[in-house]
Amino acid sequence: WKVCIAVRLSRVRIPPSPPEWDCWNINDMTKIDLSRKKLLAIFLGFLVILVLGIITSAISFLITSQVMRNVSPQNFETAFSQQPVITFSWVLRILSFASPILGGVVVGLLVKEKGWLYGGLLGVSLKLVSLGIVLLTFLLPTSLIYGQNLPVGFGQDLAQKNILSHLINAPLVIGFTALGGWLGEKLYKKRKS
Repeated sequence: WKVCIAVRLSRVRIPPSPPEWDCWNINDMTKIDLSRKKLLAIFLGFLVILVLGIITSAISFLITSQVMRNVSPQNFETAFSQQPVITFSWVLRILSFASPILGGVVVGLLVKEKGWLYGGLLGVSLKLVSLGIVLLTFLLPTSLIYGQNLPVGFGQDLAQKNILSHLINAPLVIGFTALGGWLGEKLYKKRKS
């Protein structure tokens, strides 16, 4: 596959010559080189996303446990509608959306070319790993995952909802990591020049 654009040279030739063709080979644009350096870049981007996810989960757990300590049964429904809790939840959501972009930026900075492609590859690998972890809920006993006092069929229903949500947000995560990879590549080229 070739995409060619006719480009006329800026200098004037007598007699006029036919336009010169500037061609880009699409296969070269999308070729993936999985060398050790690029696999390491994808792994480091994965680690950035993992560390940010752990930080987000820890902060969310601390906020939830603090709110639950200070709540009484009478005001349980309004406990999570307080202003500091809402502010922290928005900060955590922004961090959750930013983590794939930051992981993609790390990949783009380290790969230095085709950042969008390797960032997208990071997003695909991230979703495959997370989907694999969610699929483990079908293999492990329900009582091991959710506890002994779970209604019959509730664990499978929850696992199906988790799988569905992972499949729905997969294009967003892949798009965000590809965007981050593109931004990382542009940052590298801007810093280099």
